[in-house]
Amino acid sequence: MLEQLQGVDISEGGMGISGSQEHSVGTQLIINLPEHNGRSGYVHAKVVRCWKENSQIRMGLEFNDSPDDLVIPANHELRLAA
Repeated sequence: MLEQLQGVDISEGGMGISGSQEHSVGTQLIINLPEHNGRSGYVHAKVVRCWKENSQIRMGLEFNDSPDDLVIPANHELRLAA
């Protein structure tokens, strides 16, 4: 599932996002992050907080290991965000 999310803030350990769909705490996401050189990279993150703010759904994400280093079980549901 591909979903458009908006980054609100970012740090070394995670980021804040807003979107139209609520994701439960613990949901694993693959986030496409743009880099300064015009390319983009992917990082795994999990939802650690979720709340409604005005008409938006806000979520706090915690970054996990690099996607190249992480083995994901086949029964693990993921959401891909661009």
